[in-house]
Amino acid sequence: ITAFKQLHTWTVSEINISLRRITETIIERTSNLGLIAPAKEYRAGHLTGLRLAAGSSRDGIEDIQQKLAEKNVYLSARGDALRIAPHLHVSDTDIDRLVTALADTL
Repeated sequence: ITAFKQLHTWTVSEINISLRRITETIIERTSNLGLIAPAKEYRAGHLTGLRLAAGSSRDGIEDIQQKLAEKNVYLSARGDALRIAPHLHVSDTDIDRLVTALADTL
């Protein structure tokens, strides 16, 4: 019940806005790594999928997922995309770690 009260206080709309800021920051910061996010009109605020650029010679998504896990960075592989679903507590430092790990891996 406490969790529902907190959600009511925060409101679903405000949670979505907060998470959208985080996902948009991640998308912006990873775009120069050859990762492609869905077009803005198809994005959800609470998660995103990043795909490798067409014709990329990089390892497959599952290989990238495994290499990231070795760096203690955990993302889900969903088909041909890395699924990123941040929580409200994700900080700029967390985003920095993600972007650095992706840059080192790719």
